[in-house]
Amino acid sequence: MAEVGGAALGAAFGELLNTVLEWKNNAIMFKSTLVNLQSILKELDPIIKEIAQQNNDLGRPKEELESLISEMEKGSKLISKCSQIHKLNYFAKLRYQKKLKALLDSLHMFFMVRMLAQLVRDQKETLLNIRRMPLVFERIEDTTSLDDTEINDSIESAMEISSV
Repeated sequence: MAEVGGAALGAAFGELLNTVLEWKNNAIMFKSTLVNLQSILKELDPIIKEIAQQNNDLGRPKEELESLISEMEKGSKLISKCSQIHKLNYFAKLRYQKKLKALLDSLHMFFMVRMLAQLVRDQKETLLNIRRMPLVFERIEDTTSLDDTEINDSIESAMEISSV
């Protein structure tokens, strides 16, 4: 993966969704699972793209989304394999149905655990930044009697406090 972030996530997500759409009707044995997966992916598509963009804008580590990208890439390959199973191969059908369920479970866990943890972290960070705002305002107010160089130095100092 050359770039892990918005572009890589969008590509992996799009590939998985397109694979589901392509094979949903051909892989009759897995149709209900694939319809469920398609529904989930269509709902998440705009949200995931927005999260990836916001993570990029906020300078979040790209590793936060690596596991999701990896799961989507594996899911796309898995669905392609499911489409090649002969309808009378019940053992393969059972094995791949379990793998599809594991894919769905993995996606659920990602959003239930990791995204929830990221949400809590983001909220705490926002609260800390809000609490630091009075310090920034105090520093800016102190600049009213300073010249331009001192104002710039004071603003930079206040910005350092807010980013800590």
